[in-house]
Amino acid sequence: MQLDATEDIVAFPGLFTLKPGQQRIVRVGTLTPVSSIEKTYRIFIEELPPEKKANQQQNGISILTKVGIPIFIQPSKQVVEGVLENIGVSKNQINFQVKNTGNVHFITQKIRVKGVGEGDKSVFDRQRNGWYVLAGTSQNYDLKMSQQECSKTRTLVIEVKTDNKVFTEKREMPKGACSASN
Repeated sequence: MQLDATEDIVAFPGLFTLKPGQQRIVRVGTLTPVSSIEKTYRIFIEELPPEKKANQQQNGISILTKVGIPIFIQPSKQVVEGVLENIGVSKNQINFQVKNTGNVHFITQKIRVKGVGEGDKSVFDRQRNGWYVLAGTSQNYDLKMSQQECSKTRTLVIEVKTDNKVFTEKREMPKGACSASN
């Protein structure tokens, strides 16, 4: 994640005080027009240390809060598309990328990798949660297999579920992918 300062986003109020249990509404807006691809930002809300008084000694640890909140400015016509790329197996590990080829971010809610052996018999079936993938970017994933799972697998099935799409790829297990020297 690369973060740069910007003046595209404005927040009001820029500085405020909260007492314990108190709430405050912060309004966030943009100064840039909508474009054909989603613009992404992150706004940080950070607790400042309390003011030190002249003869005050501080004992203990002070923990301050800092929260980063993503902001997505979506285009008027949204396209959610993605592909699975660079699928490979080496040293009992499956590696692949989820690439966002659309113009808005999506969240990989569930990533499922299945190993299928002889006679379409399931060798393994693993799931994990993902994260969001910004428009035009990729997210790398990897999954370890045991030597036995690797050697019994003939076909890999990778399925990535988003909130409104499912991307699936089937690949034959590459020859020699399970050898220890690979």
